[in-house]
Amino acid sequence: KVGGEEEKIIIPAEEAWDDIGAMGVFAGNVYMLDRGLGEIWKYVPAGGEYSRRRWLAPGVAPDFSQVVDIMIDGDIWVLNRTGEVRKYSLGVPKGVELSGLITEITQAQSVFATPERIWVLDRGGKRVVGFDREGVYQEQLEWEGMGLVGDIVVVAKEGGGEVMLLLSGEKIFSIDLSSN
Repeated sequence: KVGGEEEKIIIPAEEAWDDIGAMGVFAGNVYMLDRGLGEIWKYVPAGGEYSRRRWLAPGVAPDFSQVVDIMIDGDIWVLNRTGEVRKYSLGVPKGVELSGLITEITQAQSVFATPERIWVLDRGGKRVVGFDREGVYQEQLEWEGMGLVGDIVVVAKEGGGEVMLLLSGEKIFSIDLSSN
């Protein structure tokens, strides 16, 4: 049982999968990134089940072997363990080159996109680095505990502004982004 209900598999493992390394949800659809096949599968709900389709455009065959996280906001943002961020729009890669960063990202863990920023959690650097949507460095948030953070999300604050939530073990910390 999960949460008091009987376990229900909504998307069973498929023979077509090789190495599912990340998952995201957007507009009711589930996206699975397959590192081994260099593929993104889109699962669309239909009549209580999910139908699978290839999300990447024909002829697009990226190397996803180093991917650690994805974030979906209409586009799909793909983060490699080296800190490289790639953006895919309508199944096609779009050039985003991270620039302006003085100290390189050493241990990328998580990526999150907002309408203004792309945030990258760098556990090795004990920081979260913010870039504009074109990949130009804007700011970084440093904290000694950042080396233990496993995931980040940004949510709207009641009354305006945003808060970054940081998952660290069984605790969730927050950073008010409105004051930055």
